[in-house]
Amino acid sequence: MDSNRVETELARWLEMEARIGKLFSNTPSANRVVLQQKLGRYNLLVSKYKATSNLSERYTLAIVAAERRNIERQLYPNLLIRLFRRVLTAPILTSAVAKIEEKNMEANTRALQERLQRMGFSDVFEKVQEKIGEGHSQFSVPVSHFMDDQRRMDYKIAVVAHGNGSYHVKGFEAALFDRRKTADIKGRFFEQGQINSVDAIQAFHLLSGRSVEMNGKWCQLDFNDRDENGNYLLKDYRTGQEYDLREKLKNLPLKDFGFDNQQKLVDALKAGERREATLIFNGKEVKIFIEANPQFRTLTIYDEHSKNITINKPVEPNDLSAVRSMVNWIGEKPINRKASKKIN
Repeated sequence: MDSNRVETELARWLEMEARIGKLFSNTPSANRVVLQQKLGRYNLLVSKYKATSNLSERYTLAIVAAERRNIERQLYPNLLIRLFRRVLTAPILTSAVAKIEEKNMEANTRALQERLQRMGFSDVFEKVQEKIGEGHSQFSVPVSHFMDDQRRMDYKIAVVAHGNGSYHVKGFEAALFDRRKTADIKGRFFEQGQINSVDAIQAFHLLSGRSVEMNGKWCQLDFNDRDENGNYLLKDYRTGQEYDLREKLKNLPLKDFGFDNQQKLVDALKAGERREATLIFNGKEVKIFIEANPQFRTLTIYDEHSKNITINKPVEPNDLSAVRSMVNWIGEKPINRKASKKIN
């Protein structure tokens, strides 16, 4: 079924008129103002969509034009005044209003594009514009991003219209699919606001169980608890100076760990990434993967099989049994080892 843009705009206007009209229901002087505003809106609709080929829109416009004539007769009983306004005054006013709305629409379009870009969804902007052009007051746009060979993120970006006709992104639904865990699908709706708005990549890291630093605090999903809408709760940890990632990393004997590489690794961990690094002990190089663990003020180390060791105490790079144990754990892989182990 074709979308009727005239009907959509008219419905928004009448909804606003009814809502505001309740505030002045006992004010007779407001009636004339209401009719004048409605006449201006009807003039704008007829001017804006007069060239449409949509049969539903043309039918609605015919009714709008008839209603416009009735309002004109009520406001301006004199035929000469009506003709003068219709030929000279109304087109000027309509053109002025149309230019203002056009500027507002352009500003709203730029704001939408910038918001989608910040969220990591610049590839859906054209689809959003298409939906808006069809006159939908609320809609969602699906998109999928493959994160690697095994994992895929499915998103549904929710867009809604304000009463004034401008649009904004309400949020997005995100779901993480892993071919290795087909029965374990993690999903959540991430609402967009002025602060603490999660983007597409952050949603992936959060649904993967990792922590992300946002606005000075660490956030992590609690997969054992949900809110009233069925979404996993988003916990936050205000670790302050107690959790200095740079100092934590300095306690590990990492290869090529100059200042620039330090900063890149710190930034990646704060963004929620699991980063590859090389551990050196007694001339031996071992590949590891590192994650931030703000809940316990630690780092979590993984081997290539996702077996983990949590570092609870500073590990000196020279000679500690903890480092030796770590290298044995990751590099030598004893046959009877447990699935996980903590270094105290």
